[in-house]
Amino acid sequence: MQQNKPAGNSASYEAHNTEYETVSDLTWCIKHYKEYNDNNTYGRLGHESAALLAAKTTDCHIDIGAGAGWLLSKTAPNFREVIGVEPSVAAVRTAQELNKDTKNISFVTSGMIEFMRERKISTPVFITTSTVLSHIDNQTVKSFLALVNQLPIQSVVYFGEPYGKNRYQYLWFVRSKEWWASQLPDWQLEFKEIPNDEYTYGIYGTKVGRNKVTNRYNQTLLKKIFWIMSGIPSYGKYLARTIFQTFKK
Repeated sequence: MQQNKPAGNSASYEAHNTEYETVSDLTWCIKHYKEYNDNNTYGRLGHESAALLAAKTTDCHIDIGAGAGWLLSKTAPNFREVIGVEPSVAAVRTAQELNKDTKNISFVTSGMIEFMRERKISTPVFITTSTVLSHIDNQTVKSFLALVNQLPIQSVVYFGEPYGKNRYQYLWFVRSKEWWASQLPDWQLEFKEIPNDEYTYGIYGTKVGRNKVTNRYNQTLLKKIFWIMSGIPSYGKYLARTIFQTFKK
């Protein structure tokens, strides 16, 4: 299987792929599958309720950054087709082994932007992430969301991503409600709060069309200032790392 390195997020890809080539092998993943099941991770982080709602209008679930495919193993009973999109060959190899007995699960070795451009989706779909976009830089995520915004009406997303606390560092980017709404102007978004989660977590959306969206989550000037100010420590760390890496080269 040929490695398909995604464009635009090489740092995130390299870290993620290295992990699956070394630490997160088949044995590790089997152990963590069990832990996720024992801890009801599927329900606790909001993916279960989102999948049940999405299954009313869609019959295909696409998980972006699928890793070892655990989430698809949970949603498979609710959809005709479930697809894991994952750029790491090592991760896909493990995912295929763990899900080999489930006929409606398949995996595509691809970056998220490349997949969205090539798939040419023409019917409503359910798209998920699990703390994937928060590890990828703004410009790459914007390019991905621009493609998501083109999906058919009644498509559904559930991004298991933090949004409640400003942070912008190496491989860790937390965006505001307003930022998400501005990138998905045709979507009615709801921001979920997961108990005991530091950053708050979970963005549920249905594509309804721009003229039917009722909440843009626009921040007041005071809230915008507070958001920027609260992120200054992390921006400083990001800048310091960037300068260090530049001089290191």
